[in-house]
Amino acid sequence: METTSQLIPAAQLRSTPWKNGGGSTREIMVYPPEAGFDTFSWRISLAEVAQPGAFSTFDGIDRHIVLTHGKSMVLHNQTQQSAHTLTPFAPYPFVGEDQIEGILPDGPTFDFNLMVRREHGHGTVQCYQQAQQHRLAAGHYVFHCATGTHQLRFDNQEITLQAGDSLYWFQAQDGLTLLSEPLTTPSDLVVAHIQLLTT
Repeated sequence: METTSQLIPAAQLRSTPWKNGGGSTREIMVYPPEAGFDTFSWRISLAEVAQPGAFSTFDGIDRHIVLTHGKSMVLHNQTQQSAHTLTPFAPYPFVGEDQIEGILPDGPTFDFNLMVRREHGHGTVQCYQQAQQHRLAAGHYVFHCATGTHQLRFDNQEITLQAGDSLYWFQAQDGLTLLSEPLTTPSDLVVAHIQLLTT
């Protein structure tokens, strides 16, 4: 089976301050590599949110956000006239066109973000704290260890992720078995899966 993998250590990520001063972003991975905001098929990043403010809008982009540090963030969706409270490790999907204001009732937060260009494919995000066995579908994956230490076993391959580390994994076909297991307590693993209409 065709597979591709890349370890992305936490120390490798560079922080880019936001223009409005409200936080900063560290990009984990963008696909295709070196793609810009107008050309990516998918993008995964970590954000430090230091103060409340408006989210940037992205036409044609489906988004998923996971709170990884901090108690909560309230998303006021001005387009849908609704509100949603993010709590740790509970993924929340929304569309990039919506105008959203982020409120920080409990102070600064950190979050994991997946963006997928809608016309190119779709994505999902799940979070795990316990040992899990998965039969992986074809596609692109990013495994991000948000806290603690997590071990990943792909058949005969074994990879250990420390807090802040990520692993990119691609497989062209369904069927590979993954065992994910926390080596510390707590340990939180965030898993993004992207299936593109064309690879």
